[in-house]
Amino acid sequence: MATRPQPKLLAQGKQRLLGGATRGWRVRLYAPGAGSNKYQVYFRAPAGEGEPWKRVLRRASSEEEARKIFAQAEAALDTESETPAGADIRASRTIRMLGEEYIADSIERGKQPRTMEGRESRLNAHILPTIGDVPVTKWRVEHSRRVMEKGSKTLFSQRGREDLRGQLAAMRKLAWRLGWLDRSIDPLDGLEIGRANVLHGATAQYVDPRLRPETRQVRAMADAADKLCGPDGTDPLMTECGHLIWPHLELISSRISAPAGR
Repeated sequence: MATRPQPKLLAQGKQRLLGGATRGWRVRLYAPGAGSNKYQVYFRAPAGEGEPWKRVLRRASSEEEARKIFAQAEAALDTESETPAGADIRASRTIRMLGEEYIADSIERGKQPRTMEGRESRLNAHILPTIGDVPVTKWRVEHSRRVMEKGSKTLFSQRGREDLRGQLAAMRKLAWRLGWLDRSIDPLDGLEIGRANVLHGATAQYVDPRLRPETRQVRAMADAADKLCGPDGTDPLMTECGHLIWPHLELISSRISAPAGR
């Protein structure tokens, strides 16, 4: 009976005696064996407090991905930090979980309350409702575009859209630092912010046409004021009302009739 050929050894790390081992062991990378198309990375990792380290297998669909897992395992063992997570754990890490890590990281960095309010607001209003359930490993630029499209419906200012994109960039950086997203993947690559139509000469008092009341609404308010205050404001009980209402109506009317550049 023919023996099954062993997978080809592509790389192996330094010899180690970690985890209570009496014999030295190494991180090893193997090519796909017979009847398989998966690369295999073997190493040992802690199983629990006071327990011997268990043997761990990580599979990869390409040699490039396998060598990254191999390098991560070697680096983690060198520093005795967390070894590479399995595919099931990586797939369970969603943008929602990344958002929680982002807020926790911001708190640890001592960000001011107003800054935290803004970050939490953008996260809950725009990011999580749109891509909260997307695995971080699958986060791509099309997901980021969907977030910006949702944000543009309520964020009319250029600053607001820039803040939203900036928060996506900060979450991307955190995902890279945590190892949740491969650094070769940039989910913001090519993401542009649509420029606002800022009119020349527009000041802080300028009202966007989309937010202005219609002319018929202003006229209806003026007619109602005339009826309340009597002809020429002769009703003594309502004259004070006219003094309060008319300046606002005149201001609104002037903004509606103003040219776009004012």
